[in-house]
Amino acid sequence: MSDGKSETPEVALDEAGQPLRPEFTSFEDLASRLALSLAGAALTEEAVYEGCRAAVSNGLGAVLARPSDIDLAKGWISGSGVKLTTMTGYPGGSSTTAARLYEARDVLRRGAQELALTMNLGKLVSRKFLYLESELLQMAEHCREAGARLRAVFEVDEVQQDHILIGIRLAKRTAVDVMELSFRTGNVDRMAGVARYVAHHAKGKLGIAVQAPELTLDAAIALYQAGADALVTPVAVSVAEAWRTELERRREEERKRLHEAAEARATALPSE
Repeated sequence: MSDGKSETPEVALDEAGQPLRPEFTSFEDLASRLALSLAGAALTEEAVYEGCRAAVSNGLGAVLARPSDIDLAKGWISGSGVKLTTMTGYPGGSSTTAARLYEARDVLRRGAQELALTMNLGKLVSRKFLYLESELLQMAEHCREAGARLRAVFEVDEVQQDHILIGIRLAKRTAVDVMELSFRTGNVDRMAGVARYVAHHAKGKLGIAVQAPELTLDAAIALYQAGADALVTPVAVSVAEAWRTELERRREEERKRLHEAAEARATALPSE
């Protein structure tokens, strides 16, 4: 008789031969992984308010607010399970380390629960790895002291694959919690391919987030299956609403199936 491990059911694989993750079955399964980006430069305070309230009413996992909106957003999501995330150094991450550390301390003091730190692309492509490692270590220390999580944001469209691999190694060495892949366009196949690449090399040591300007429900599910743990997008509410509609469709189909099965059984019963 074979050992116990051989009795484990065969794991379903995707097209790339990677294990498929558990499918979403409840509304919370997907909603809790969605983060509503409220980082648009021209967003009004009214739009930020409406976004925060929509995130709360839909049970989203987080909102990404601009540093100047932290105090407002904190009040608008207070008492909910929605996390407050803010960013520093977007785009390009070209501020000095001292300036970024000051901003990090400020937003963490104001209540940010996650800090999305945009990597300094100039230093990355210049291979100034000690500079980046020192910056990440200091940021991670500030986040730990505040009980917050650190997300290292990589603007993927600006770098090569070897830069992404270097970023993974830096993140793993510096206690970064999440590697966030930021894309300018919504090419799902490319985003999923990069997410799968990062998941393979991170080997479970990093959370993976994908940030994109546009996402459909199908794209969100595909990115999750590719390895993304969180999805950051301005259309997070629309994705959540589409998922709610899909669940209702599935429930209606199941009710119809059960009704038809009951009718079939009743028809098959012998008459008295």
